[in-house]
Amino acid sequence: MVRADFQFTDYLTKLTCGDQYIFSDVGLDKGGQGNGCRPHDLLEAALASCLQITMRMYAREHDIEVGESSVRVELMRSDQATRFEYDICFDDCCADDVRERIRDVLSRCPVKTTLSRQITFQLKSSD
Repeated sequence: MVRADFQFTDYLTKLTCGDQYIFSDVGLDKGGQGNGCRPHDLLEAALASCLQITMRMYAREHDIEVGESSVRVELMRSDQATRFEYDICFDDCCADDVRERIRDVLSRCPVKTTLSRQITFQLKSSD
């Protein structure tokens, strides 16, 4: 569970998960100070981090060297649809067959799988 707390500066929000925390804010154009990731950036970050972690876990499990491979995610929003575009930037040490195996594994990463399902929202009673 993540908790979001007001930080007494416009829209700055402290997000806490256990003992870990990060800050979220909006940009100057929206009245914030830009002192943290914007909320939509956090959606991109959730998918990007899961893709990167999944790649690293797969590589470790199969004794594959992936070097400094990285992942980039961009959220594309319109009135009709929401689309996550992602790119895997492979290190030169990754052979073509390794790249294909990793692409296949990343197509099923846990956050991507979660985001691909129907989503509902429910307000919990906080009395």
